[in-house]
Amino acid sequence: MLLAAKENTVRRVVTTHLPTTWGVFQTIGFERDILLGSGRRETAVAIILGDLADETPLVRIHSECFTGEVLGSLRCDCNDQLDLAMRAIAGEGRGLVIYEHQEGRGIGLMAKLQAYALQDEGLDTVEANRALGFEDDARDFGLSVAILRELGLGRVRLLTNNPNKVRALTDGGIETEQLSCEAVANSHSLAYLRTKKERMGHALTLERCESVDDPNSEAFGVVSCDFVDRRSAAGRTRSTKSHEQTRNYFLGEQAGRNHETTSEQFEFASIEDAIREFKAGRMIVVVDDEDRENEGDLTIAAEMITPEAINFMAKHGRGLICVAMTDERLKELEIGSMVPASSALGGTGFTVSIDLNRQDITTGISAYDRAQTIKEAVNPNSHPEDFARPGHVFPLRARPGGVLERRGQTEAAVDLASLAGLQPAGVICEIINDDGTMARLPDLIEFCRKHDLLMVTVADLARYRFDCDYEGSLAAYDGMFPVCKMIFPTDLDRTHAINRPYIKAELIG
Repeated sequence: MLLAAKENTVRRVVTTHLPTTWGVFQTIGFERDILLGSGRRETAVAIILGDLADETPLVRIHSECFTGEVLGSLRCDCNDQLDLAMRAIAGEGRGLVIYEHQEGRGIGLMAKLQAYALQDEGLDTVEANRALGFEDDARDFGLSVAILRELGLGRVRLLTNNPNKVRALTDGGIETEQLSCEAVANSHSLAYLRTKKERMGHALTLERCESVDDPNSEAFGVVSCDFVDRRSAAGRTRSTKSHEQTRNYFLGEQAGRNHETTSEQFEFASIEDAIREFKAGRMIVVVDDEDRENEGDLTIAAEMITPEAINFMAKHGRGLICVAMTDERLKELEIGSMVPASSALGGTGFTVSIDLNRQDITTGISAYDRAQTIKEAVNPNSHPEDFARPGHVFPLRARPGGVLERRGQTEAAVDLASLAGLQPAGVICEIINDDGTMARLPDLIEFCRKHDLLMVTVADLARYRFDCDYEGSLAAYDGMFPVCKMIFPTDLDRTHAINRPYIKAELIG
């Protein structure tokens, strides 16, 4: 057992953002002295999504596993548990993984491989550790307790099957609710997991065991967990109250067609889920009305843009990649309209294109260049002189009233980012079919299924904003709508707006 240093020696070493397959996380590196004056330190990484102060967050304390997470070993459940935890946290839109450098339950990689060799000869994992002179579990979770306290967390929902982790947090003064995080066993891991259950007290059911001979089996990374399964698609829920006009369009287009997806199989996502996707840095598809452009756009919060997201839009969306922004921000950056009197189809608010004027930017067209340009365009600390004109990023001016004033993709992106508590700007890209035609709703449904994306309608977003303001609802009878210039993300079920000038707009049917 490691000698724990004083809790007040825990230090934040670095903070950065980490785009992952589960979303964009804030990553904080921590360290502390193991024994004061010895020069020895222990380190851990806190991987954070969303606002941890918003209700009791999900937490996973995870020990590194080079063999499972890097080499793909099937002898343990470590990699699957990490995936379960990350998906569950992404589904809720907030949570924390503390990744500790404690290979092999604290004995190190070489000793772990020696233990594997003894297990090959018939010993179980506990017997192998003891034969090598180690404890059953040599880990000390004191650093995790110190990190949770440093982050101001006194109550957590812990994703673990290990009673020692629950005990460590409870003893450290952290109120802890244990949630199951059980991966499906396979023929290589079953004996190991049975030993953890029977000899180490882990809360495992071992109800299922998949064959590793089947490449489609759950042993190859698709795992099962009661906590995740209770939330459709790792925390996502689907809305059954999508815009009736869009629904009727879908039913009409599907009649007589032999599509794999049927109206019973597909449901639009709720606006609440779309907001959570934005907060997690994930893309969604936004489809507008049949009587407007009748198109679907890949949409992501501008603040969360990455080169990978730009590449995905260019490869799979194929449309024009633009950044939707408020008129106020465009004026701050002195970005004017593309032409004095615009006659753009659909009333799109095109402005002068830009590139970031910085040493690491080359021509401005690469995915990296465009992502950096967009991130700096929405950075409140950027100035007009930071950008070259014209360039390869196309800012679009959103109407002040958002989707309540104009049912456009531009306004939808800005509204969704505002509702998510992010900078009011979004990156959008039209989705085009393989044959070069514009993707319509049946095509968009197949696109979302293929890429596992949520889809919402602009009409639903307008209704959501409309319903969030009772005063505005009353005014709507006179054909007026409130303009929410700033939306506080304090509650996904009800938002509050400041500065409510009214504008003429079409009543939502």
